[in-house]
Amino acid sequence: MLADLDAKVGKTMFHPIIIVVCQMLGWTQYQFSRAAHIIPPMIALYALSGWFTITVFGLALVVRIVNWWVKEPEDESRSDGFNRGISWVLFIFSVVHAIGAVDYQIISMIIFFIITLFAEYACTIKTIPPREEKFTKMATDSIW
Repeated sequence: MLADLDAKVGKTMFHPIIIVVCQMLGWTQYQFSRAAHIIPPMIALYALSGWFTITVFGLALVVRIVNWWVKEPEDESRSDGFNRGISWVLFIFSVVHAIGAVDYQIISMIIFFIITLFAEYACTIKTIPPREEKFTKMATDSIW
């Protein structure tokens, strides 16, 4: 039941946005996923305080940047339901916590988990469809 809900949420909420961004940038879903995995540690480094959290997220950022450089752009990334489940639980916890007291740390953690979910759901897309001709014509007409 949760796997069906996870697949439905991914296909209706996350996949359309990821596909449009990948088509506009000319990226694969794996390049999008790697780029989106680099942003959350940066947000955490900015928002959180304390030497332990700065060390943990700083190391996570270094590992993800090295992973970005080492892997080929077309190397397949995998996402499992466990990572998405943990991200959903922590996202919901952050939203509930934000109802009581809104501050920049809570808002930044909500953004952290939304971007993490985009990165995880990008790995579940099998192929990015080609850009529609109408969309390409509109994009080039608006530039020139």
